[in-house]
Formats: sequence, C-alpha cells, structure tokens
Amino acid sequence: MISSTQTNHPLTGYSESDDRQPAADARDEICAKLRAAGLRSTQPRIAIFRVLNQLTEPASIEQIYRSIDGSRCDLVTVYRGLALFEEMGLVNRSFATNGTGLYQLRREGAQSYYAVCKRTGRREVIDPNHIAELNAVLSRIEDSLSLRGFKGLTHHLEFQGFKDPESLTRAESTQPQRRAFGEVLD
Repeated sequence: MISSTQTNHPLTGYSESDDRQPAADARDEICAKLRAAGLRSTQPRIAIFRVLNQLTEPASIEQIYRSIDGSRCDLVTVYRGLALFEEMGLVNRSFATNGTGLYQLRREGAQSYYAVCKRTGRREVIDPNHIAELNAVLSRIEDSLSLRGFKGLTHHLEFQGFKDPESLTRAESTQPQRRAFGEVLD
C-alpha cells in the first residue's frame, strides 16, 4: 500500500526547475535501464538511484534511506529497490566488518577496491595504479569460470587488517573515527 507521502507515478514530485543537469541525467539513465528490464520507473526507484549516483564510497541501506530527499519512500522500499538494483547488476554489495551490507553503484571502468581497518571500520581506496592489475587478474579468473559454465559472474574483493595508528596522516588523526556505516566512535 502506498502512503499519502508516496507515489509510484514516475514523475510526481519532480519539476524541471528543481532538476540540475546531473540529476536529470541520473533520472534518464535509471529510467532507461528499468525500461530495458521491463520494469516501471517509479519515484522511489529514481530517488534511490540518485542517492547511489552521488555516493563516493559504499553506504548502508540506512544511510541511503536517510539521504533520500523528503519522504519519497520508506525503508522497506529502499531494501526492495536495492535488491532489485543488485539483481539487475546496477549495484555492488559488500559487507562492513560487522556484517552490515554496503551498496555502491556499479560503474563501467571505475571499479573501486578498498582496504578496511578492522579496528575503526575506516575504508581506504586501493591505489588506482594497482586497480588495472587487479582487474586483469579478475578478468582472467572470470574467463576461466565462464569456460567452466558459470554465468552472470560477480565478485567481491576487499582487503581487511589493522591500520597502525602511527601511520595515520595528520588529516586522518584530526577527524573523528567512524565505523563503515557512519557512527562516530569515542
């Protein structure tokens, strides 16, 4: 059932004067992908995709929900939307060290891999110079698995360890410590 603050109409709540160009591009992109999959472009799906499109690192479902403007959808709708996007291959799901699911939009040619401190939950992007090397190895593995009959392959690669406190940069040491899903630690 849809509450009075929600609608499944694809364009309700949007006006052309409110849309900046990147937001309009994101809306057009998700609408095209949903249509290609035979699905409707609903306001909640567009809102979820817009948030994903703005993320610079993986986020939890709760973070994504809190980032959606106004009351365009409820938490259950975000869960369902992300499950649909994952099924469609639009998002990558990874897990924080505490098991929380983290989601990030899958971008062609822009795969990011992370090293995560098990103590603080802080995520650091792996050096881009190593990404090409990682992607080449992963591509060979996927090709090998395809020859063995696997279809629709995905992967999750994340390095985990304990970062030495002395190796923190000045900027890192002055920022509050945060776990992967945003809460500030003492």
